[in-house]
Amino acid sequence: MFTLLFIPPIWLLPIIILILLGGGILFKLSSKDACKIAIFGSKAAGKTTLWNQLRNKCEDCNYHPTLGIDDVDTFDIELDGKKKRIYKSKDYGGSDDFVKDYEQEISAGTFIYYLIDLTRLDDFKTETNARLAKIMKVIDDKKIKDNVGMTLVATHYKEYVDSHPGKNRQDAKNELISALGIRNKKFSYFADNIMVAELTDKNDIQQFFKQIFEPK
Repeated sequence: MFTLLFIPPIWLLPIIILILLGGGILFKLSSKDACKIAIFGSKAAGKTTLWNQLRNKCEDCNYHPTLGIDDVDTFDIELDGKKKRIYKSKDYGGSDDFVKDYEQEISAGTFIYYLIDLTRLDDFKTETNARLAKIMKVIDDKKIKDNVGMTLVATHYKEYVDSHPGKNRQDAKNELISALGIRNKKFSYFADNIMVAELTDKNDIQQFFKQIFEPK
């Protein structure tokens, strides 16, 4: 018995090759031109404000608490003529009730922002340490440490400066490091991944855009 072999015409070979390689090509494009963002943090730290700033929806940046979970649809951001797609995500309230949902938001290729209010470090340091430990455990359990990014964001910088005359961003960063014990081995990863920000300041928001487009 003879088996008939299909030999494609020469003009069809480039198309077949593209199909066979398509998965890899699409993966490279998605890692460069699109990403997933997860924003977690303490109550009133500015999570919704940051989402709105990234989506250019911050006509009203006054504080409005997120009491539950709001959907964040896929959207595009732009910087210096370049576009990047941000995949669908969730806007979580700051309650402990939602910490259990962190796991479903963290996967390979996710960039995580964890926000904490600079003016209330003492109130939230225990909570923040527990949540950062949870996030690191999820990353370790999923074995994706080399495929996620994470920045700890100290927010409400303007209010911090108003209540601490003479202080600057480095002072704020040092206070955060001290309050959370970030120099210890458990959280040493975050020592070089801290941003001090005023989420209503356009220059500070630009830093988020630059980080998303050019992750380290």
